[in-house]
Amino acid sequence: MKLKVLILNDRDKDSGFGGQASFIKNLHPFLEKEYDLTYLTLSAVYHQQKIIPIRLLYLFRVICFMIRKRENFDLIISHTPEASFAASLFTVPFVHIFHGNANPLSMSKFRIGKYFRGVFDRFETRIKRKAGLLYTVGEPGKNAIKIYNPIAYIPERILPYGERRDFIFSGRLENVKNVDMIIKRYDTLPDQIKQN
Repeated sequence: MKLKVLILNDRDKDSGFGGQASFIKNLHPFLEKEYDLTYLTLSAVYHQQKIIPIRLLYLFRVICFMIRKRENFDLIISHTPEASFAASLFTVPFVHIFHGNANPLSMSKFRIGKYFRGVFDRFETRIKRKAGLLYTVGEPGKNAIKIYNPIAYIPERILPYGERRDFIFSGRLENVKNVDMIIKRYDTLPDQIKQN
């Protein structure tokens, strides 16, 4: 009998929006082989409204769901701090995957988001204390193990480093993505490599 795992992410894995949904979608084929998965997301209609911050809505959604259904799950995997905070209020073991190294409220679309950075710092402190395992897709931290974006696609041939010719960046152009680092690293390459 497979363990019953609840996956917490505010967006549906097939929404195609942002790193969180993409990461969970890429993780799905590996997890579904081993576990009985249930996803708890917010419907698209909530993402379209502009009145209540999504993270607040999702926090309440997870708490309400856990009050009613927590005994149905053996493990929780969360990729959002508000969901992991909610999970920490219950006894079901949980794994938290940090989306990166920055406080998510530093990039809030809502003007009032910046005033809640301290709240998310407290969430993070509690998550670090209560989670069974901590992973990060960003730089490895003192408590979090680096987890790479899983990809189920296997190419016919992987080019050796000597044959590779390009830099590729996939993501939004914001400071938190450190695109300037790619440019700075490129600038340090020998001229012959740049010509190639």
